[in-house]
Amino acid sequence: MKLYIFTLFMMISTLLAAPAFYGKRTFTQNDMSTFQGELKGDEYLHWIETNNEKIVIYNEKTQNHDYALIKNQQLLPSGQTFKPKQIRSISQSKTLSKEAVHKLWMEKRIKGYRNP
Repeated sequence: MKLYIFTLFMMISTLLAAPAFYGKRTFTQNDMSTFQGELKGDEYLHWIETNNEKIVIYNEKTQNHDYALIKNQQLLPSGQTFKPKQIRSISQSKTLSKEAVHKLWMEKRIKGYRNP
């Protein structure tokens, strides 16, 4: 019975979440370079997934889109600016996986539903 109620609650609450804009979009960096990406997430967590499946997030301080990282259960800019045409160095090779972001997103959604 508890599983039925939980499943019903999750189905209803999923309908209330506002999805991000669907489709590709062009994003502009501070140096006027551009890249294509797709907005992902909802009101609980949102990010940009680039054409080559990198996870980036807007950094308000630098006004650039940076590679994202998870810190203290938050998706934050790493300080490493995303440059789509640049060959990445070994120090930049560890990027955030889509699975890690989706796991955090689900945790935030569940927490948001419990604490509206």
